[in-house]
Amino acid sequence: MGLYVVGQINPDNHLEWELQGVFDDVVKAEAICIDDNYFIGPIELNQVISVATTDWINAYYPKGELNYE
Repeated sequence: MGLYVVGQINPDNHLEWELQGVFDDVVKAEAICIDDNYFIGPIELNQVISVATTDWINAYYPKGELNYE
């Protein structure tokens, strides 16, 4: 089952984020993304992603891509 995790990046520390919700539909997930600090990360239920820190494949910022360089 495909789910969509919505998180909000802390604008004062881009290494921190807060969970905003988990949705079963991408339209519902995108609806709560009110600015460019929100991201969506797709995930499969009952599936291990990785035991190591890694980039979240197919995660995106619906309101625009953030650049923290």
